[in-house]
Amino acid sequence: MKTARYLMLVALLLASRAEAFRVDINVNLEGLEVEIIRIDIDEAVVLRVRNYEDGQIRCDFEFRNGPEIARERRVSVEAGEDRVVRWTPSRQVVRVRVGGSCWRSDEANAAA
Repeated sequence: MKTARYLMLVALLLASRAEAFRVDINVNLEGLEVEIIRIDIDEAVVLRVRNYEDGQIRCDFEFRNGPEIARERRVSVEAGEDRVVRWTPSRQVVRVRVGGSCWRSDEANAAA
């Protein structure tokens, strides 16, 4: 019985280390078939953006973690491809908020 409790405690500690801080993702996909997945790598916020659309898309992301200045990342993703967006905070954080939007690249060109 003690062994089971010990293993459970070790599992909980490892799980808490894997997610060092909370990441809230709120991205407006404008009805596009786009998948955004968070990947745990070190102390960075890493997002994999997968494009299931027929054409190229653009995404703008804004990373916020309290007192630091918000950081922006922009990415273009070809049809059927995926790209990685990464941001590493310069100090220890408790929560990071990621906001942004994605749209078809041809819509951006038509508006210009």
